[in-house]
Amino acid sequence: MLPLYSRCFELFFSLIILATSLDSAFGRNLAQRSVSMPAEPKLGEGVTSKITREMLFQWKNSPAKNVWEESGLFEGDILLKKPFSPDRNGITNEMHYWPNGVIPYKIDGNYSEDEESQIKFVMEEYNNKTCIEFRPYQSEVDFISIRSDEPGCRSYVGRQYNSQLLNLQPDKCFTYGTIAHELLHVIGFWHQQSASNRDDYVSIKWENIHEEKKHNFLRYGRNVITDFGVEYDYNSIMHYNRKAFSKNDEDTIVPHDPKAKIGQQHMLSEKDILKINKMYKCDEKQKDQTKP
Repeated sequence: MLPLYSRCFELFFSLIILATSLDSAFGRNLAQRSVSMPAEPKLGEGVTSKITREMLFQWKNSPAKNVWEESGLFEGDILLKKPFSPDRNGITNEMHYWPNGVIPYKIDGNYSEDEESQIKFVMEEYNNKTCIEFRPYQSEVDFISIRSDEPGCRSYVGRQYNSQLLNLQPDKCFTYGTIAHELLHVIGFWHQQSASNRDDYVSIKWENIHEEKKHNFLRYGRNVITDFGVEYDYNSIMHYNRKAFSKNDEDTIVPHDPKAKIGQQHMLSEKDILKINKMYKCDEKQKDQTKP
């Protein structure tokens, strides 16, 4: 007769095997569940900077994919603090809003005059259409440092304190849409298809997604992200493309509305602007009086 502890171990592992079988039988996958926080990310997702840089060097703009999706980080382009925790990364957490909507910046990268002008042009659009104010760094404690020393296009979500990186690789990250997308991460927004209600608007084709990339399609709970009362936005500059992280060049995201187009990178949508204004309570501010 087996000792009691041996029988306990047998029972324990039998339960694990049973749970695994049931999980497989019903097609459950962590990536398909709505969670209150993003899963522990695979930082870099197994892609070295060298490989990422080489891939981006050969990148050609495509209507099917966006360059920021291929930057080799969590959800493609999101930088995360270590240790990763929900109270440091959700846009519902006002600790990570920029005070009074003011975002100081320093351009520290090795950029051409034209590239610097492109960055400032997109910032000015935010300044004009919202109460966000991107302005040159003076002596603020918290600011963004725009650099070019890492491969790809990448940013933190919201204010992270002290100097925080916004990386824009020369040439490859310099389209209007890519710069606007990364700056919207800085302001405090996750990707649109992370919304808790996204399954009402799009279908995720799990069978077409690289296995190691499925965590990029998690839905987050309402305690992490919010839509500020604005409905789902197919046209958001923060929405993944139809073929994001596809392993077979087939669609990974299919809108329920057959006329909807997703993944556009040409302009801020009306709802992008509306959400910013609601997040920072722009209607309650006297914009002209708060700016010098």
